Amino acid sequence: MNAGVVRGVTAWPVLLLLTAVVAALGLAALPAPGSYPLFSAIDAGVAGALVLPVVAAGAALAAARLRGAGVFRHRVSVRHSGAQWALCVLPAAGVGAVVLVVGAAVHVGRGGSFDGSVLEVLLPRVVLCGAVAAVGALLGRLVPLLFALPTAVALGFWAFVLPNSMADGPVRLMAGLPVRCCVSQVEPTTGAWLAHLLAVIGALAVALALWCLIDRAVLSGIALVVAAVASMGAAWGVAHAVPGHGLAVRDDPVRCEQVQQGTRAMDLCLWPENESLRPAVAADLREVLVIAQEHRVPVPAGVTESLVNLQPGYTEAILGDEDPMARRMALGLALVPREGCGTERQPFGDWGAVEAAPSAGDVPDRAETAAWWAVQLGLLQDPDEPEPFQGASGDEVRERVSTVMESTGCAA
Repeated sequence: MNAGVVRGVTAWPVLLLLTAVVAALGLAALPAPGSYPLFSAIDAGVAGALVLPVVAAGAALAAARLRGAGVFRHRVSVRHSGAQWALCVLPAAGVGAVVLVVGAAVHVGRGGSFDGSVLEVLLPRVVLCGAVAAVGALLGRLVPLLFALPTAVALGFWAFVLPNSMADGPVRLMAGLPVRCCVSQVEPTTGAWLAHLLAVIGALAVALALWCLIDRAVLSGIALVVAAVASMGAAWGVAHAVPGHGLAVRDDPVRCEQVQQGTRAMDLCLWPENESLRPAVAADLREVLVIAQEHRVPVPAGVTESLVNLQPGYTEAILGDEDPMARRMALGLALVPREGCGTERQPFGDWGAVEAAPSAGDVPDRAETAAWWAVQLGLLQDPDEPEPFQGASGDEVRERVSTVMESTGCAA
């Protein structure tokens, strides 16, 4: 038995080597300074497409080596069964969770503050690592390694892709955000991340219940099945009460300060996580105002993070271009906010509140903004009648989302 345990542990150098490769790939694509933390966490989580298959394969490999050593041939107590499960699952899940969390922390640390909304995004993904590892361990225990490994890899990738392909249910709330282009002004609702977390916990409980039943720990298995059903039911219940997009307008107010150059002045409004960039952005904005005054280019009364995410050298290229028309066109592009994709009908952003789509930058308009989005997504019948619209199918909601995105100039 001890020899079998040692044999199972020897699988981890391979897993660690693969994880190092995954971590290097994840850290290679760092965002530009000034990225919104939630956006960075979502992008960093894309590493899950590489991490989760490695986690599942590592757990399957460890379980298969224990199986080959004859560890699973003997009937054991519940305590020993739990120890075997932990040996197969926890190292793989722990390594995957560390890669996801540390990778996201590096991304977010480069882009802005590490706030609570980021933790809400990452927590379900950490538990998901455990669920994927648990299923991988089951595969390694029950089927030959030749079949277990590719199946585990496919399972890990499927666990990453599934939320992005779901039309309904709790998991989809934390994936494919329909207003992703405006992510700096929204955040996941408590119900959205809680539904996602409960769904993942339910999947983990199912995998652990199967492990217990295989070891004839019937009472433990039944208890875990009941817990899984309760968790899944709670997840669907919470998801049913959450708006279809799972997002809410941020409570954090933007802070605006006037930037003046010559006869031109604009309000520079930044979200808290980008406040440290105000001096640099204000300096760029003053130079842009010089060009605007020189060429009589109209500018909006206020700007929200327009120049925060410009690549290094881009502003210099705008200011240094000898062609006045080129500078004028570049100026127009620079004044389009990064969280808005169009220039005429923007639900959020620099151009302030417009008749079609109120701005989230003005605190008094926040309720109006949320109602506008809800109507466009089919969640409310009318702003004056805030009753949930229950008749929309998943396809209808997706079509409405696509229509809204296209109307704002965003890719659907």
